[in-house]
Amino acid sequence: MNIPAIKCGDCGTVHPRGVAVCPACGSEKIQEYEAKGEGEIHTYTVNCFVPAGKFKDRAPYVIAVVRTVENMFLTALVDTESPFNIKIGDKVRFRHYEDPLTPVFELAS
Repeated sequence: MNIPAIKCGDCGTVHPRGVAVCPACGSEKIQEYEAKGEGEIHTYTVNCFVPAGKFKDRAPYVIAVVRTVENMFLTALVDTESPFNIKIGDKVRFRHYEDPLTPVFELAS
């Protein structure tokens, strides 16, 4: 599944949606883009305690910075049955947006 994103018309850099100008070069020539939903875990943490809120029943869960194949970085949830077995470099694929700001990935293997 692809990830809704934007791409700079000048430098070609891909960014998460929601920016008005390219953070890499300052160009206003941005366009909607469908990024490949593939990437890898760049860094992560396992959240074990959530006192309240929508993630309370999900704990323990993985919050990761995912680097996509286009070199776009996203902070995301990673759904896995074994959150303590996640490693930097694990391949992941995009599943969906849980809400407008929360992308959800899953392990690709």
